[in-house]
Amino acid sequence: MSNIIHQTFHGYDNGHKLLASSVDLSTKAKNILLRESDSPGEEFHHQARTCYSGYPIAESGIYVISKTWVAKEISRPGCVWTHSLLIPFALLARHEGLNPIDLNVLLSSRKEIDEYNTLQPIDFKSTIHPNSEENLIPLFSEIFKNDAQTIINSKDISFLNIIYILNKLWPKMKREFSFKTWAPKNIRSSSNFDKFNLIISDYHLLDSTTEYWAEDYFKKDSLIHEFNWKYGATLNSGKGGVFELYKAWKLYINHQKDELVNYLLRWKRAPISLVKHVIKDSNSNNVTLPLSYLISKYILTLGENDISNDLIVKVGEVISKNDPVFLKNHCIRFLL
Repeated sequence: MSNIIHQTFHGYDNGHKLLASSVDLSTKAKNILLRESDSPGEEFHHQARTCYSGYPIAESGIYVISKTWVAKEISRPGCVWTHSLLIPFALLARHEGLNPIDLNVLLSSRKEIDEYNTLQPIDFKSTIHPNSEENLIPLFSEIFKNDAQTIINSKDISFLNIIYILNKLWPKMKREFSFKTWAPKNIRSSSNFDKFNLIISDYHLLDSTTEYWAEDYFKKDSLIHEFNWKYGATLNSGKGGVFELYKAWKLYINHQKDELVNYLLRWKRAPISLVKHVIKDSNSNNVTLPLSYLISKYILTLGENDISNDLIVKVGEVISKNDPVFLKNHCIRFLL
């Protein structure tokens, strides 16, 4: 598995452009990096601030983490410098995650702009990072409670916090998560911010009504990570899928099989790998009506190794006895 992280540097030279790169990129990747490395907004230039961004370029198999700051060396207004790290998805996916401090060093080690003129690939050796001393449970709970874009005040979260939180996700969710650590006062004045899952703003307060549900993510040796890596791979959802999968985990770990079956029935985007596991683990001598409905719902996605013939027969018997109308309608849809 490659440890190589490539770099790019963008800034002003008769227009905002790519000034240095350690790798040849596709035209599409170049265009995305050019757009995302430009100034985040006019107000940004009146503040002594840094803007960090994180987003995937799926076609190139990379996750970009970048640092943007005002180009004070240039008299022309609106100019910025942006240093980007291009992290391979395979490196991002590692269980141990990326040490936030190591990333911050890579983005902050150069003192002069001339040092960015020649960029080399980085053989990244992430050191083991200790658990953050800060309590990130409220932030994690707020960010992943649903699919809607989350806006958090800059006083409540840092770039390092975001990377610590990113490390708690399974590979697929890591690849799809995006963030930006600066936004204008009127964030809706620009559609450029709509695509980011997490926005950091000086003008927003943390929702104190959010239930703090994410404690298991921060417990040492918690089994939730193994569960997420196994079943999150087939979960097609936005970031709210983190909370949805967590609720399934709680039922699973507490051996609440009937409740888990009912939850999967209601969950429109339940990961098929988890559904198959629950069905395969079912006893044909204890088939409930909700389990029968679940099997009927996913019957066309099940392979011969996912369900026994005895269980299929039992499902038919249970539905025929308890809900013959459902059985009739289901058979008609199947035949059509």
